[in-house]
Amino acid sequence: MSMSYQSSERSTTAGIRAVPLHAEDVREVGGTLTIDLDAVGEPTLHTLVGDRCVQELVPLGGSRHGVYRFNLAQVGDTLAAHPRARLSLDEAGSLVVAQVTPRRLYSGIELTEGTLELIDSVDVEGLVALVYPAFAPWRGGTRLEVRQGKAELPEGLRNAGPVVVTVRVDDPWAPASVPAWPAPGTARLLDAPGWLISEDAEETQLSQWLADEDFFPTDLADLAMVWAVAARLPWLGVASERFAEVSKACRDVLTDDPVSSLLALEESGIEADRVPEALIRSGLAWTPTALSSRARVAWTRAGALPVALLTAPGLVEDVKRGSDAVADARMVCGDGMDSLVRGSDPWSVFGRYDSTAERYLALDPDAQLEFRHLLGLVPQGLIDGDTRVQASLNLLDRRHDASERLRTKGAGCLQQLRAYLKAVGDSAGVDAVAARCHPTRSDGWRSYPALSLGLAWVARRAARGDAKAHQWVARQGRLWTDLARIAPDLVTIDLIVAELLQAAALSSASEEDK
Repeated sequence: MSMSYQSSERSTTAGIRAVPLHAEDVREVGGTLTIDLDAVGEPTLHTLVGDRCVQELVPLGGSRHGVYRFNLAQVGDTLAAHPRARLSLDEAGSLVVAQVTPRRLYSGIELTEGTLELIDSVDVEGLVALVYPAFAPWRGGTRLEVRQGKAELPEGLRNAGPVVVTVRVDDPWAPASVPAWPAPGTARLLDAPGWLISEDAEETQLSQWLADEDFFPTDLADLAMVWAVAARLPWLGVASERFAEVSKACRDVLTDDPVSSLLALEESGIEADRVPEALIRSGLAWTPTALSSRARVAWTRAGALPVALLTAPGLVEDVKRGSDAVADARMVCGDGMDSLVRGSDPWSVFGRYDSTAERYLALDPDAQLEFRHLLGLVPQGLIDGDTRVQASLNLLDRRHDASERLRTKGAGCLQQLRAYLKAVGDSAGVDAVAARCHPTRSDGWRSYPALSLGLAWVARRAARGDAKAHQWVARQGRLWTDLARIAPDLVTIDLIVAELLQAAALSSASEEDK
């Protein structure tokens, strides 16, 4: 089952999680909640306030392939009286498909002597503040209940420096987990003196250094803390004149021991969709990172990218020997991984844009959802064809979020890297990037899928000793970071694909030389 929402003001892509909606938006523009049951039935949408059902809705018209649409304008009056509600397919609330909360929870936040005060806060059950110590971003957040617009900081966050605060409404029956870090644009930074003081001397010194009151702990053992600082630096409130210094210190310590740094990445709590951006920002995306071929690292979906960069050469040899050690990698990447580590990509053109992308963009949101349904995508392995197509479609939906730098320089960057690969005689790289190119155009968003693979390819060449590639891709770091921010899935896939194909080519060349 998947859900999505469309209105004249907003549309969401289909997903399996309950759709977050704002009561004010639904009251103003209504909109359509689309539910894909993948089966024919007679669903009823229940509007739940607390444990009571206050209104029921039936779908508009009939069903197309098990897809049902509900007119949310019908609950406008209900939401005026109850701005917080759940929309569920059952009256018990076990099949919630949308969560409705007030859009404006407060007008401002103040921090005074350890007390958070939400100015003009709404009075709804489940209002909570998630508080993160900015000078200890590895610590995660603390969930505080807001009562009468106020919440008291726990002792450990008092005098711990600035805090990052986000406010949300939790379902009392199923409180959401506290994310490792707020999503960009959803939190406020509140200035306060001090830094984190803990029983861990290294942790205290690193926090104190962020506050510009001590030296960087150069012998720091816990690299996961450095990853947290590097990935979240733009949101920590570090003085602008120190930003470059802090960024360089993190980059220097992470690239000093790339293997240990990659092993620590999964422990850092960085969200999977932020990992490619963190790797690029640190420079490790084009740094030698291969472990000993005898080393074994656990494969997980979230940690697949760093593990691939660490183990690709050993993985190639394991597949050639028919070793059972690659079973975990197959579980994550899919059976097609065997083709890649033998030097062949069966899905090289998957994810490129062509005239179909143009037609997709011309559709209204409902028709786009229907288009996705008819594609019949069944993503299995992380790097299989359907997963690449889905990642490319997600990028298409986010194309308007691209930075000005990416919009204006992306096509030129793609042209440069294609010329470079041709000049150095890298025919495999030339062919791989060409397979991702739009058949007739290379401007704007049409260049992004090929650009993603091309940057990954040149970066992994650099990691294998190509000095000119190293210099070039390092200069493209900011542009590549911009791309990773709006296309984390595609950038992750392409780095893994480029690494596996190049490891396979190097292994084959070594065998021919024997």
